[in-house]
Amino acid sequence: MKTLTKKILLLNIILLFFSVSILLAQSEKRVITPDDYDQWQSISGTVISEDGKWVAYGLTIVEEDDTLFVKNVETDSTYKFKLASRPVFSKDSIWAAFSIGYSEEEMEKMRKSKKPVQMKMGLLNLETDKDIIFEGVISFNFSENGKYLAMKKYKAASIKSKGSDLILRDLNEETDLNIGNVAEYGFNKKGNLFACIIDAEGKSGNGVQLYNLPDNSIKVVDSDKATYSQLQWNKEGTTLAFFKSMENEDYLQENHSVIALRNLDKEYEKRVYNPTEDKTFPEGMRIVTYRKPAWAKDDSSISFGIMEWKKKPEEKKEEEKKPEEKKEEEKKEEKGKEEDKEEKEKEKKEEEPKPANVDVWHWKDVEIQPRQMKTASTDSTHSYLSVWHIDDNKFVQLGHKDLKDVYLTRDQKHAYGLNRIPYQPAFKVSFADVYIIDAKTGESEMILKKQDAVRGASPDGNYLLYFRDKNWWVYDIKANIHINVTLGLLSTFWNTESDVPRDPKPSWGFAGWTKGDTSILIYDQYNVWNIKPDGKGKVCLTDGNEEKIRFRVLRLDREEDYIDHTKPVFLTAFGDLTKKSGYYRVNIGEKQVRLIYEDKSISRLQKAKKSEKFIYLSGDYDESPDVYLVGSSFTNPKKLTDTNPQQKNFLWGHSELIEFENADGVELQGALYYPANYEPGKKYPMILYIYQKLSQSLHRYVVPSKRRAYNTTVFSSLGYFVYSPDIIYKDRMPGVSAVKCVVPAVKKVLEKGIIDETKIGIMGHSWGAYQTCYLITQSKLFSAAVAGAPLTNMISMYSEVYWNTGGTNQVIFETSQGRFPDPFWDDMDSFMLNSPLFNMQNIETPLLVAFGDQDGAVDWHQGIELFNGMRRMQKNMIMLVYPGENHSLRVKENQLDYAKRQIEFFGHYLKGEKAPDWIEKGVPFLEKKK
Repeated sequence: MKTLTKKILLLNIILLFFSVSILLAQSEKRVITPDDYDQWQSISGTVISEDGKWVAYGLTIVEEDDTLFVKNVETDSTYKFKLASRPVFSKDSIWAAFSIGYSEEEMEKMRKSKKPVQMKMGLLNLETDKDIIFEGVISFNFSENGKYLAMKKYKAASIKSKGSDLILRDLNEETDLNIGNVAEYGFNKKGNLFACIIDAEGKSGNGVQLYNLPDNSIKVVDSDKATYSQLQWNKEGTTLAFFKSMENEDYLQENHSVIALRNLDKEYEKRVYNPTEDKTFPEGMRIVTYRKPAWAKDDSSISFGIMEWKKKPEEKKEEEKKPEEKKEEEKKEEKGKEEDKEEKEKEKKEEEPKPANVDVWHWKDVEIQPRQMKTASTDSTHSYLSVWHIDDNKFVQLGHKDLKDVYLTRDQKHAYGLNRIPYQPAFKVSFADVYIIDAKTGESEMILKKQDAVRGASPDGNYLLYFRDKNWWVYDIKANIHINVTLGLLSTFWNTESDVPRDPKPSWGFAGWTKGDTSILIYDQYNVWNIKPDGKGKVCLTDGNEEKIRFRVLRLDREEDYIDHTKPVFLTAFGDLTKKSGYYRVNIGEKQVRLIYEDKSISRLQKAKKSEKFIYLSGDYDESPDVYLVGSSFTNPKKLTDTNPQQKNFLWGHSELIEFENADGVELQGALYYPANYEPGKKYPMILYIYQKLSQSLHRYVVPSKRRAYNTTVFSSLGYFVYSPDIIYKDRMPGVSAVKCVVPAVKKVLEKGIIDETKIGIMGHSWGAYQTCYLITQSKLFSAAVAGAPLTNMISMYSEVYWNTGGTNQVIFETSQGRFPDPFWDDMDSFMLNSPLFNMQNIETPLLVAFGDQDGAVDWHQGIELFNGMRRMQKNMIMLVYPGENHSLRVKENQLDYAKRQIEFFGHYLKGEKAPDWIEKGVPFLEKKK
């Protein structure tokens, strides 16, 4: 008994020692302040070399120059390059190339002095440690074999042609070949051929040159006083196509011929298609360069675009006059001179006025005028897809005015086209009739009526995939049959979480086709299914249902247009309930294997192409994300970076998942972030940040910043809890739905006894701002509210234009975020019930609203409507208006201002801090001018 007592006493002493140590360590830390924010880092792009020995990553620092790091993962030797980005490794992993830019201050100086900004390029030899800087490089590419590097320079501003100098560097010999006037360039897949288009001033010497790199020979494959464009290799790099311009003085625009070079790995064959020499080519049409030429899989044909060829207006010729008529005119000439002056004066007075600058909005317009303006560039260059069958020298037009949107299968044997005309204008879903087209004959046949989308053709061109009637369907092109491939499966393939009033409902999606068109990888809510295109052999590859893990396919090799089912398939994994994340691997026909799956944010998995080495990012709300290296077993990860080591010197909050039920009894979750200086037993103010579903951000690391509004880390460091509860919706009731979710979510957290219920704030942007404004009309829970660009009047907003796209808000309201299935004139009560404006008489919460006066998503007059109403009722509202800003602030000074005012606003109303003058009295216009 004495021994047991001694052990217990010793244990208590040890526990006391550790408790004191922790408290001492905690007391040594301090709260982060705005002066500390500038040193915080975040990882930008990451790249792994093909042999897996090198990793490049960028570090973005809040107020310092960004830096590129190139690290040897075996020796840990690291190279640093200031202001560098876009790293690329050569295929042989001997070289690294990257762009080098300028600091924010330097960029601002160049802009003010109107000096052109020209990037540099850095080249690092990973074997010798030698690096070289090349000035004025706009683009660069390694050859596929890693032996050569092409660097295109900026062209002089005074030069009208597209060509500029290009340096072709032999990396082994370290020699440079300068090729002048290069407009376009590209290596073939093997890396033994290099093609470039020459575009010189005055067109002298223009043409296409082909360099055989191993024997240093050059071949001019075509040359003329013409413009060449759209250089295009086939996938294997054995054929080359391009356009050559042809002028005709009777026409306004250039026409083009198509030149094809085949068998470039042997004695090459050159074929030319000239549309002016082909009687079958449609009259009044021309080949255009807006669409790149595309090779068929077997190199038998090339596709391109054609459009109208406009003739020049004919000049009126004077009729030949008789001699006596000429004499009569000479007599009158003298007399006419005297009358000329008076006549000209009269003509000036009678001159017709200039035509008005007016846009005509017509109710029969397919698209409204603002949308037409946004798409004018695309619409004016739209071409009809056509095919040239090289061996038969046969031209076939596939697209036309009724089938504007046409897409070829990969083998170019068929195409499918969409006729949207019967369903235009589309006020809700954009439907189309779908046609299958024979690329050899141009004959078409309707295969689907009123279909909302086609998910494309299979890689080998045998099938079309589409979603209809809540199931996945395959159209077998050769057999001319439709197959419901998910029929009879005990799973749901339409998105049951979609709470927008869209009909038809969207699918959960699909990953793609496997090699040889053998099967499709299709998603349900949690799983990946492998299904053959004949609807047989349906196999679920994952078991996500039990733990509610959402599995999705990760395409590690984006160069292929299929998924290789003979190799392991990698999967992303996300726990809907746990918020865990990570990666799994599955061989088709075998059980899934967990690689890494943790209570963290794990992302950006990349694989070395020629070795079993992987990199990924791992972090948490209180753990700065870092890059890790692992082998195929994913054991013993090696940490390659150490971002934000200074964090250990500061107090930092932690995140917690909250479970709650909304007012309708639906189980939901929220992410709660603790104050950095949290002390148990003490009550703190809390700020909600809302949008729709945000609990998935539980493990997201937030870099503190003076320029970023709504910053969780900043508010945590200021002693606030920050809370983001999930919100789900019912049709016609977006605002009411938000109340039914947010209010119970807050009450659930209040049960913990850690929140001062008299000091709760709420904030959001755009849709989150709308809900913020609406919530304070329905609840007295909130002591302060901040809303950035809120919708306030659902009726006037419904009829507004979404200026950033030129479209109408009606579609957004009826099929998307608005969640009103009908227009307001058919559902006036719901629109008014869910509008902050029509309920503002209930507001008692101090409200801060911010808008840019060029907001192209939510018109800033939405803020004016609410402000004028609140001011008329003498209710507490302040509106910040930032001239020239769109939906989000882009100007640094404005970002700093808004973030600072948010902090001051909540500081006053939730913490009792002294209010600055702008809160108490505002800022009069004349005072601002001072």
